[in-house]
Amino acid sequence: MRYQQAVNARDWATMCQLRTVAYQGGSLQRCTADHVESTPEATSPSKPSASPSLPAGIYADGSTVPPMATPSPADTRPATISPVTAERTEQVPALSQHPAGTGVMVIFQVTQPGGTSSTDRRAIRLVQDSAGWKVDQAGDVHDSDMTLSDPLRAALAVAP
Repeated sequence: MRYQQAVNARDWATMCQLRTVAYQGGSLQRCTADHVESTPEATSPSKPSASPSLPAGIYADGSTVPPMATPSPADTRPATISPVTAERTEQVPALSQHPAGTGVMVIFQVTQPGGTSSTDRRAIRLVQDSAGWKVDQAGDVHDSDMTLSDPLRAALAVAP
């Protein structure tokens, strides 16, 4: 669950530390660098101009065409994410480059600033190494996957 919490918080250093060396892409530094995102600078919403740059048009009856409304800026507030919980845990077999381990399905709610909410599920393969439990694979579990007899195993049966 700490892994998914780090992903949700975009805490790439913590996320990468919780991965196996193979899943890091070879090194902790490479993993972190691959996930660092540039954050767009906050911009102030544009304000409608008091005087339009072009003169307003005139209707046939002599009235003036009002200037076009300035669209309101997109809501750039971040979504609210609920705490992550484990929904299901089971042993999963080795697959391609992934060793056998424990599969965990984690679940959390994402609420957008406008109020719409969705449930997100992720399948995570945990393996034990000398440093403890590490994530060796993670993938989304879609709503349509929930109709399968074992959606966790199905999500982890895909080799990325």
